Formats: sequence, C-alpha cells, structure tokens
Amino acid sequence: MLNIQTIRERRSNVVNNMRSLTEKAVNEERDLSDDESAKFDEYRSQLSTLDKQLDRAQVIADAERSMAVDPNQPRFGYDGCFEEQCRNFSVTRAIAAHLEPGQVDAGREFEISQELANRSGRKPSGIYIPHEVFLENRAITTTGTGGELVPTQHRADLMIDRLRTSMQVQALGATILDGLVGNQEIPRLTGSATPYWVAEHADVTPSDQAFDSVTLGPKTVGAETEYSRRMLLNAVPSVEQLVRSDLAKVIATAIDEKSITGDGTGNTPVGVLNVAGIGNTPHGTDGGVPTWDNVLNIINELAIDEALIGSLGWLTNSSVVKKMRGTVRVASTDSRMIMENAATLADYPLRQSSHMPSNGTKGTGTNLSSIIFANWADLLIGYWSAVDILVNPYHQAVYSSGGVKINALQDVDVAVRHPESFSVATDVVTV
Repeated sequence: MLNIQTIRERRSNVVNNMRSLTEKAVNEERDLSDDESAKFDEYRSQLSTLDKQLDRAQVIADAERSMAVDPNQPRFGYDGCFEEQCRNFSVTRAIAAHLEPGQVDAGREFEISQELANRSGRKPSGIYIPHEVFLENRAITTTGTGGELVPTQHRADLMIDRLRTSMQVQALGATILDGLVGNQEIPRLTGSATPYWVAEHADVTPSDQAFDSVTLGPKTVGAETEYSRRMLLNAVPSVEQLVRSDLAKVIATAIDEKSITGDGTGNTPVGVLNVAGIGNTPHGTDGGVPTWDNVLNIINELAIDEALIGSLGWLTNSSVVKKMRGTVRVASTDSRMIMENAATLADYPLRQSSHMPSNGTKGTGTNLSSIIFANWADLLIGYWSAVDILVNPYHQAVYSSGGVKINALQDVDVAVRHPESFSVATDVVTV
C-alpha cells in the first residue's frame, strides 16, 4: 500500500490539475469544453479514489502508532478530536508551567506534547507545541435578529495556517508535507520508455524507464525571543495571541528565506535559486533591465520542458515590481507597462518578498535582483514533529530583569521535485 505522504502528493497534483482547468475557463470567460469537462470528471474520479486510499492508509498508520504507544499515555487523535484539542493548546500556559512548576495547570498541554512525541518518535528538548495552535479562525460577525439564520460552515479546504501563511512560497502553492518521520526518499521518473515504429511482425526494440529520487532530511531552524515573566504568567487571551503570532513569525521567516536562497551549507536546505538544473534567462553581460521579451522567455523555459502546469506564479522583490510597473513593453511605441498591476505579471499571479536577492553581481553589474517563475507545487517543504519550545528564565541577559528567554526549534527541509518546473533570472537591473 502507498504511504500517506505519497497519496497526499498525488492528491495535490490532481487538485492542481483541476484548478488549472477551471481557472483557464474562468480567465477566458467561458464554461469548460466537452474535452475539459471529461478531463475534470476523470480528475474527480481520481480524487475520490485517492481519498479512499488516504482513509485506509490513515487507519493503518493510526493502528501502527497505537501499538507503539504506552497505554498509560493519552490517546488523543484516535477519536478524531486530536486536532481540536491542539487548537485549544495554550502556549502561555505551557510556558508558565515551566516557570512555576505545580502552580499552573497545564495537564492538557503536557499530554498533547507527549502525544506529539509518540507520533513523531522524537522526544522534545522542551515541550512540543502543535502547529494547530497557529491556525487562524475567522468568525462571522452578524447584526440584527437574523444572525441566528447564518450557518457556520467548516471549510477545511480554506484552512489558514498562521505558522506558514507569511511564507510567500506556500502562498504560491508549495507542497507541504507534515508529520514526517525519518529521512524521506521520493522516487522520481526521469526517463520514459522509447516508442518505436515497426513493420508488421517485427519486434519492438526494448527500452527502460529511468528513475532517481528526491530526498528530504530534517534540518533544525531555531529562533530566540524574549518575554516578560509577568506577562507570560498572566495568560490572558491577548497575550496568548501575541506569543503565538510572534513564535509563528520567527520560525516562518527563516523557512521562507531558505526555501528561496538556501545553499545547503551550515545545515540549511538548498533553496530554489541554488538548485542545479533550473533554467536561467540572462538579461545581459552585466545584467539588464527587465523587458517584455525576457518575461516571455522565462515563461517559455517551462513551456519547452512541458512544465507549464500546476500552481504557476512569480516571486520577486519590490524593486523589480517597481521597475516593471514603470517600464513599457515596447519602447517608444507602447503605452502598456510590463507589469500593469501589483498582483500579476503576464496573467500569472505575482508575490513580493524581501527574501528575494537584490544584491547580485554579474560582470560589472551590481545590486542585481532576482525573479522566479515556477510551478510552485513542485517545491516540497517537509516538517518533522512540531515546534519545540525551550524555556529559560535563568539566562544572565534576562534573569535580573524578570524576563524569560524562549527558544523555538523546528525540523524542516526543502526539495525541488522537478527543476524543469522552475525558471529564474538573477541579473535584473532595477535602477
């Protein structure tokens, strides 16, 4: 039987294909053609099959985990309520229990941490905080006597994960793999069998498929922040929300940056800009200003490799956006700018990130910026365990002032499924 992550990966591909079909029709202001409708129905059937496989794989995974769990430990999750319990996890209560042992009731928090440890097979250095605490719940506000008539709908497909929503790469559609255990090796087909035209009764020349693999291994990112001891002990909702938001930000920012620029040294992942085999569209010997032709050339890099599918979009910095919004497509004969609004480029969504380099060099060119166009679903971000929180009220820098040092640790890795799904330019002049 396929493992859960493989099924989720295939399911994500099917959903992306369904989205591409419908978005194309919407953009062209039409309904699906007969061929597109048939294809959509085929994808829907595949989705139903994958959902059934995922349910069966989850049952087996839960059963296997339950065999390894100490029967005296809490058994959250086997009644379908674990995620809800996680969302009620109080970060400040967990920290306060470390600060005042025996004085703060954090039984639920310690039980959840223990369950997360059982599930991941890894013991925390401090206490595990589940990702669910960083989920943002938006309430429907109604006025008047008709408020009772407004239904509340649970939309799991629109879940907002605060831990990673600040990550532009995820917002563009990166594939998230949660709950990983051990190193991950994902097989990849790199070469198909070769077709041959043969005469009647002649033999077909045999040919083989070629495979390699994409690997992910846990790399630890840590961030240190400081809070007032008194603030943490007064665990009112506003303080809880502040701590959750801050911890999410410090971890997410580091992961987002290395997903783009990581070079694999110092226990960092290899980010998109440093992955071998990714197409590069040069702008000039010393770099060059953005042009409409180069925008189309960057897109064409994916089209040539049959990779112009999935969660397509651009990522760059604000300097490139400013330059393209002030540069005409055809000099002297055109009043249309390369980029006509801040959210799209050549009809594909664009996001801005300060993590995109603006200090590149090439020849005599300096302060050059980068831009990426990609099927972002082929960027894999894998997470092992939960966020591990270490509480230190005795650090010399904060002890005398009644402060508390908090270390947040997250095991994560980044990999590109197909380099052909990414195209970059690293020599864009913006001044």
